[in-house]
Amino acid sequence: MRLKPVARALVAGGMLLLGAASASYAQVVRGTVVDSATAKPLDACWVSLIDSEGHVVHRVATVNGGRFSLSAPGPGNHLVQVERLGYRTVRSAQFALKDGAEIELSLVLPPAAVGLEPVTVTAAPEGATNYLHRAGYFERKRSSQGVYLDGPELEERRKRARDFADVLRAIPGVSTVALGGGSSVDNRAFRLRGMESLVRPCRMPLVYLDGMVVAANDHGTSWGQLVRELNAVIYPEHLLAIEVYRGPSELPMQYSGADSGCGVILIWTKR
Repeated sequence: MRLKPVARALVAGGMLLLGAASASYAQVVRGTVVDSATAKPLDACWVSLIDSEGHVVHRVATVNGGRFSLSAPGPGNHLVQVERLGYRTVRSAQFALKDGAEIELSLVLPPAAVGLEPVTVTAAPEGATNYLHRAGYFERKRSSQGVYLDGPELEERRKRARDFADVLRAIPGVSTVALGGGSSVDNRAFRLRGMESLVRPCRMPLVYLDGMVVAANDHGTSWGQLVRELNAVIYPEHLLAIEVYRGPSELPMQYSGADSGCGVILIWTKR
């Protein structure tokens, strides 16, 4: 039996609605994330469940119309944090999650001019290599058919590039397109061959930044705006490696799926 909402909390420009449901065998937090300006559901958001000590106990990405489902290992006070490129990070008020409780949330995410903080370079070269090893970069490079940029080739591209988008231009299967007309740097972006898919409309590829999904093929996001935001927060000199998969035939198994048919870009930055 579903119970009425039990709490309301104002959250960083959006309203969070908490509702309780009948007990189950685990503590579950479900909900939806929407754009505060358009009320459209937002996929490719990172949603984290954080306990009273500040530890992230579960983290998932929103899918299927902005939906998410989180599980807590035990009862206690928790809060939910939502992050997405191009939006302000939002945290809910802390709420009590009782033993076996199920809670339903509705989170409103306000747009921001820049969705991520500028990247800070802190790692030594050997640390960077270990980071890529742990991320599986070199294993994929040996076994997959995508385009891999690192080492001297990436260094040469970085030297010539005016922005992040410049680094990807001239890769086979990557073309330059105009954003709303004009020929200035701010009005040009890149386009993957996979975005020409005939299977379904492709607004953009799936984009990962240091393992986190920052863009997916949803209708609430402009490809031009995403490229501008990537250019604003990722400087060429911060790039450590890039993987470009231009279509389903090139994808490694771990990145294949319904959301990857328009191509996938993995961006790795110096840590």
